[in-house]
Amino acid sequence: MIRIQTGRRLHFGLFSPLPVPELDLVYGGLGVMVDAPGVVVAGSPSNGWSVTGFQKERGEGILGRLIAAHPALTPINIKVEYMAPAHQGWGTGSQLAMAIAQMCYKTSQLEWYAPDAAKLVGRGQRSGIGIVGFDEGGLLLDHGKSPGTDRPGQVESLPLPLDWTFVLVEPGQEQGLHSEEERRAFSRLSKINVGTVSQLRTLAKEVLIPASNVGDFDRFARHLTEYNRLAGSFYHGVQHGDYGTRQTYERLALMEKQGAVGRGQSSWGPGLFAVFPTPQKAQTFCERCPLPGCRLIMAQVMKPSIIRFVTEPMARTLTS
Repeated sequence: MIRIQTGRRLHFGLFSPLPVPELDLVYGGLGVMVDAPGVVVAGSPSNGWSVTGFQKERGEGILGRLIAAHPALTPINIKVEYMAPAHQGWGTGSQLAMAIAQMCYKTSQLEWYAPDAAKLVGRGQRSGIGIVGFDEGGLLLDHGKSPGTDRPGQVESLPLPLDWTFVLVEPGQEQGLHSEEERRAFSRLSKINVGTVSQLRTLAKEVLIPASNVGDFDRFARHLTEYNRLAGSFYHGVQHGDYGTRQTYERLALMEKQGAVGRGQSSWGPGLFAVFPTPQKAQTFCERCPLPGCRLIMAQVMKPSIIRFVTEPMARTLTS
């Protein structure tokens, strides 16, 4: 049996959700892969194909794409044993697709190349952060791509100090924009401010990454909040200001009051994050920050080593 446990992808925001001809750019952005479990998938060789567990229909759709591309794949029984709440900003759709794809490739002894597999299963069309993050972990810089091309942009996996600890705020079963709602939201966006795009790229490449490289937590945390808010400013017409909902604003304000200098919304939310310089400070924050109905999960940057038997506890959590 093979068991694959993925992490969760936090997306701090795209450089630009629409093409910017002046910069020959669309999408891009910054994110991180953390070790809080995103998806756990188990599989074993079988006489026929089957998918059971969480998101069964979604898993069957992913499997159908893989079998259509590789009819000679060895059949396996696939069980999705765990899946973080969908459509909260954790990248679970991509992690599920990549985990099933890698399991099929591994069982059939096919050469694995994550971007090619992602294209087969229809993932990574806007952002490659969750695709590269699946394989490599780390702080992830997506340079973006040229408008009009379907080739993915270059994504770099960069180090983040290992003591830096994230707290993920998982708000029950609330969901952000996804599927057709998300497509409609992108279609309603107005012309992009080129200055905002340039500012986001500068923050990512000249402030956040250098701060991470030298372990300057205070600089990283302050500017991560700025980056996340600025990235959200593109979506004023389709969400509640810089963030998804009024409740998100209220939660972030409470998090700030309780000492979360670096904080924000992952992707469309409503999943939120805060970052702290040590696990002890993250733990103190969890104990002091009452967020009714939310589950608080401590996590650190994920290192490579995705395929593994899951025998350790899945995560330290606090529910308030």
